[in-house]
Amino acid sequence: MAIEKSMLNYDESLQQNVAGNTHKVLYLNPETLEIMAVDYVTPPFVLGVDSLKTANMTAEGINVPYIIVEKDFNDSITQDLVTSFQREIAYKVLEENYKQAQLNLMAESDDYDEYLTKDTMLKKQYFTVKKQISTSTAPLLLDLRLV
Repeated sequence: MAIEKSMLNYDESLQQNVAGNTHKVLYLNPETLEIMAVDYVTPPFVLGVDSLKTANMTAEGINVPYIIVEKDFNDSITQDLVTSFQREIAYKVLEENYKQAQLNLMAESDDYDEYLTKDTMLKKQYFTVKKQISTSTAPLLLDLRLV
């Protein structure tokens, strides 16, 4: 399965310059972990379950595992490496969902006591999901929503 640039919503106006970038995105075959495609990128990175934004690229609709490594990385890709990177993505998505859920609590609560009760429940759910991420071998398959 090959990744098409059009599938990634790749912005052609931001031409990739291998020499000017510090990292590369490796799009992997989910079964064999073979590298199917490479994009050279520059931080900052905004990671999503099926999206990625960098200083020079936006990719959406990613439906294969991907990892970001330094541009000079040439080691073999192991399942542990992929799982570790997916955990990093899951933690970032969970953090964003937690921040949004906290803002929603403030708007939805009628008084401070109600807010504290709901906030305590939210924190319990947050820590439960965070613990699941730390032990999961497929962290992006977990429900990372905090609703």
